[in-house]
Amino acid sequence: MSFIPQDSLDEIRERSSIVSVISQYVNLKKAGVNYKGPCPFHAEKTPSFIVSEAKKIYHCFGCGKGGNIFTFLMEHVGLSFPEAIERLAGELGISLEKYQKQTSQQKHPSKREHYFRINRAAMLFYEKQLQKNTKAQKTPLGFARDRQKHRKHKNKKTNNYSHWLYFAC
Repeated sequence: MSFIPQDSLDEIRERSSIVSVISQYVNLKKAGVNYKGPCPFHAEKTPSFIVSEAKKIYHCFGCGKGGNIFTFLMEHVGLSFPEAIERLAGELGISLEKYQKQTSQQKHPSKREHYFRINRAAMLFYEKQLQKNTKAQKTPLGFARDRQKHRKHKNKKTNNYSHWLYFAC
């Protein structure tokens, strides 16, 4: 599965009943406006697991676990986040295919690839600046450049001075 907009996640969260999902795994009883039952995450004698339908959250006062309907399915049932979304969307009859088609058509580069491109552009810019600057030839940077020229094992892809710049500065 791919990227799903936040408004669609909110719709799934709002339309689904957290009480009906959790009651499949825990015996819940009405206690005021909330529901109460034994915690599925630890053994206890007195029920301290509270589910709020109005807030769409759960919390255990014994072990401190809490969250929404997605986190319950991830922690207790063992589903991943996308699997939890798919399961709830399937129960509600919400189609997620339109989001899968949209993201497969976009083919955006990842953030990591984007940062590598920026880093490479910066490296090439500073290498050109070092090559243009005649004052740099008389400084430790110039030493690094001269040292790189005379090394036996040059980097064949780029004339890379970066490992020498660390020691020269």
